[in-house]
Amino acid sequence: MPQFHTRANVEADKAFAREVLTKADGLIAVSEYTRQDAIQYLGIPPERIVAIHSGVAEAYFDAQSNGVPRRYGLDKPYVLFVGTIEPRKNLDRLLDAWQQLPAELANAFDLVSSGPPVGSGGNRARLQAKREGVRHLGYVPEADLPALTAGAVMFAYPSLYEGFGFPVAQAMAAGVPVLTSNVSALPEVAGEGALLVDPSSGGTDPHGT
Repeated sequence: MPQFHTRANVEADKAFAREVLTKADGLIAVSEYTRQDAIQYLGIPPERIVAIHSGVAEAYFDAQSNGVPRRYGLDKPYVLFVGTIEPRKNLDRLLDAWQQLPAELANAFDLVSSGPPVGSGGNRARLQAKREGVRHLGYVPEADLPALTAGAVMFAYPSLYEGFGFPVAQAMAAGVPVLTSNVSALPEVAGEGALLVDPSSGGTDPHGT
């Protein structure tokens, strides 16, 4: 999704692909979807690249909240998003969907996001704006993420593109119900363990059109 990156980043990635990836004797892709992308877009021979799924840290399995959510001021049941704050993550649509919830649901739960910002943009500004029922925690230390994840009533991850999708796998490992996108590698990672939705349906268009 080059439209979401600076020209310098795009050129750096092209150079890395040209000088490193296409010259390697063998490559590991984190998903079959990423493997197929590499074959299609980089012209890498299929026999030179294999898919090996990423693992999940043991701390997520049987994780308990252990008071961590309350330490972040989360007193109500909450729906959680974890990831960098950038257009590709599709947070504008998640916020739009949250605002359309019936009042009794919106009042009963908080929408909580955690992640460092990448650049600027509308979703960053919207998350930073003070609004009832929406909390942005910013960067959360890795050691707190298993407990923060385990304390959620649901994990929402409507990303437009993922090569793997660590937060989805981590939430599933923690036993949290997951709602995620039906595109890119996310169905492959989630399997039958998540509710899959169209991330481009309704709400704000992250392309700005």
